[in-house]
Amino acid sequence: MQEKRKYQRIHQDFSIVCKVFKRVETDSYAFRIIDISIGGLSFLGSDLFTKDDLLQIILRIPPTFKDKIEVFGRIVDSQKTEDNLFKTHVALIDISPLTRAALSGMIEQFNLQKTLRQP
Repeated sequence: MQEKRKYQRIHQDFSIVCKVFKRVETDSYAFRIIDISIGGLSFLGSDLFTKDDLLQIILRIPPTFKDKIEVFGRIVDSQKTEDNLFKTHVALIDISPLTRAALSGMIEQFNLQKTLRQP
């Protein structure tokens, strides 16, 4: 099966905070990232989202979690899992060059750590 993704995706477990924009009001949620790339991310949580919902995503960059990245994303889909959670896929939108560089650096760092751990 041919991969459709434009950007390399890493599988890493860390937290994000999302604000969901629906009309005027916003709600904030905390989730666990399943995987992330420059083009999008997947997360697992207890909430079902509607396709095309707009999210403001705030994530702290591991390993120190001192620096943070803020991006916007649009829900691609949200599906119930066997564990009665929801796996949600998000396409990132309007990423600034600075944010793109920060995400790219984070992904490269995870890939380096993964390579160093292999026997």
